[in-house]
Amino acid sequence: MHRPAHTTSPSPSEFARSTLPPRPHAAFTAIRWLAKLSSLAVGVTLIFILFASRQQPKGSEWLGVAFFPLGVAFGLLLGLWRELLGAVVAISSLATFYFMFIVVGQTVPKGPYFAILSSPALLLLISGLLARRTRRA
Repeated sequence: MHRPAHTTSPSPSEFARSTLPPRPHAAFTAIRWLAKLSSLAVGVTLIFILFASRQQPKGSEWLGVAFFPLGVAFGLLLGLWRELLGAVVAISSLATFYFMFIVVGQTVPKGPYFAILSSPALLLLISGLLARRTRRA
């Protein structure tokens, strides 16, 4: 006898399609690649700037250097593997750098350059949050 359609098992191709996770949206993929490529470029650039500098930091400046460029560069490069963790490290390093600059130097850093160089951390944060959201869906 012929079995009713509702009791038949799915074909192997239907079963494979149903167990695969959904493909990420193209915009999500673009954000993720932009975040990773810009993080790599800026992270490496910050390290090169640090080593190419002819001026040696003095005293409390070393603590500032620990947060920017080292902390930000470490966070951006860590973000290549762990997006959310890298973003948190880079953003908190930048915030600590600004806080120290204001408290110790009692001035605000001039120009938007520190924030601009740390901007890939925001892309990492967005990408990491989107990845977490798609994993839960």
